[in-house]
Amino acid sequence: MDGRFGASMPAFWEHRSTLTLPPSERFEQWRAWHPSVVLNPLTKAAARGLEAQVLRYRLPDGTQFGCTRSSDVDSEFGRLNPADFFLFGMVIAGGGVARAGRAEIPLGTEGRLYLIDGRRPGRIRSSAGFEHLYLVLPREPSLEIAAKDPFSGRQGLLDIPNHGLLGVAIAQLRAVSKHAGELSEPALAAAVRAAAGLVTFGLRQQLGAASEVDRPIAYEMLYLSARRLMEAYCANPELTASSIAIAVGCSRAHLYRAFALQGMSVGDALRDIRLKRAQSLLTGSRHRSLGHIARQSGFTDQSSFSRAFRAAFDMTPRQWRQLTQDSSSN
Repeated sequence: MDGRFGASMPAFWEHRSTLTLPPSERFEQWRAWHPSVVLNPLTKAAARGLEAQVLRYRLPDGTQFGCTRSSDVDSEFGRLNPADFFLFGMVIAGGGVARAGRAEIPLGTEGRLYLIDGRRPGRIRSSAGFEHLYLVLPREPSLEIAAKDPFSGRQGLLDIPNHGLLGVAIAQLRAVSKHAGELSEPALAAAVRAAAGLVTFGLRQQLGAASEVDRPIAYEMLYLSARRLMEAYCANPELTASSIAIAVGCSRAHLYRAFALQGMSVGDALRDIRLKRAQSLLTGSRHRSLGHIARQSGFTDQSSFSRAFRAAFDMTPRQWRQLTQDSSSN
């Protein structure tokens, strides 16, 4: 996890490693840490002394974000221990193969995404150096938001496209993994819930669902997903409430309500995100022109950028840059 396995992590992260155990006890303990998955070694080396680690964070509703590192392990879902979850994953190192029935998906580091149904048979066989990011989603709330079951028959595995909201979800999970030890628990919880929203609303898009879900958790996930989308694309001056609603697969009225429940408007949130980006760009560079920073922050011109910046911070962008540069030199 970008070096996080060896770092000192906050207590709210669960970090488990077989490397702290005698070799003869490692595989059985790895099984005990994954009660909903049937695990078997693929090589004698793995059986005799599995070297594996897991780093994960759980929300109270059962949503879980994690990263697992292991080699030469057969992980079977949904056969002996069916569980009410979907697992959304992406390999970030090594490789392997995922199978369900006759379906087979080669897994590597090219950004291929997969979805596993914990109720249906499916398996992942990992090769040397296998590491993946994953998000476990409680089944019923996810189905309610997605409005349809993405699986059919006994198929327990889907190969899903890495674009749209699902592509943004992967960027979100990578960012969480990169900054794992730096986030406070409230910030981490919000980031994981945003990723869960991006995945479930992304599946909703893939499935072509038309109905909207009128539940507090759905509005919260919609709000967090939309904010993450704004952060990813705020440099685009054509980003509007209408385009955001289309991107997340809801009506403008539904989007407006999600933001109103958080005490803000869509327009105010987007402006704040753009201004925070502008602050970062002003602080990080002495040489970029104000016009360039305005465009990179999503403002159509320097004049509108300067007016919005002064209204928000009671100083001009040029004064902010000078202030932050003076502070850093002291």
